[in-house]
Amino acid sequence: MMKITLMCIFFALVGLLHVTNSTISCVATVQHGGSLTESVIASLPDSTLTVCSNACFQNISCRSASYDHGTGACVQSTESTPEIAAGSTMLTFDGCAGFESMCASSPCQNGGTCIDGTSGSLHNYTCACATGFVGEHCEVQPVSVTCGVHWISACQGTYGNDPCTVSCPSGCINSGSIWGTGDYTGDSALCRSAIHDGRIPESGGVATAIGLGALQSYVGSTQNGITTSSYGSYGSSFRFI
Repeated sequence: MMKITLMCIFFALVGLLHVTNSTISCVATVQHGGSLTESVIASLPDSTLTVCSNACFQNISCRSASYDHGTGACVQSTESTPEIAAGSTMLTFDGCAGFESMCASSPCQNGGTCIDGTSGSLHNYTCACATGFVGEHCEVQPVSVTCGVHWISACQGTYGNDPCTVSCPSGCINSGSIWGTGDYTGDSALCRSAIHDGRIPESGGVATAIGLGALQSYVGSTQNGITTSSYGSYGSSFRFI
């Protein structure tokens, strides 16, 4: 049985919540002829040696992985208990357990709290935002609007066609006129349109819209307890994202 110690640099990809990169150096032991039968936490069929190795390194609980060159099967384990098996390769990451905290760079803004990923998942983080802020990194402070305000007055003058995030109060389901479905005329009631589009409930909430410029037609519909009207060409429009 041959053992080779390699210095490996992997990029820990975060795929579950908010994506960021972290470069970590560690020593991985490659053992030819090893397979894992104890403390198995995951099996990846139709894999490759590189994918198998990276998948183990990205999993906080994974300390070793065996790869079958014949079937392409990858088995991850929390232990390093190999059995000799021809045609297999086992990789041990016991020296790589010290993942750098994804919160070390303080990614959450405006007083948000960074929460590291939990054991057993891909290394990740989430931002718990302070009151009044939203967004992946708590970078957005929504504009508070009243029920009847429309896109032109609430957003177009300040944001143009860029994303505009608004905070709508409750009680907007019957406030203001709306033309369109999905794409709305610029003079449609913004909060009521958000309810119609399914972005917020009747009790209010936060929605983000983006300007589209002029469109040739708008189709009315009934959705979420609101009926909108059809319209022809109009000089400005918006949709929710």
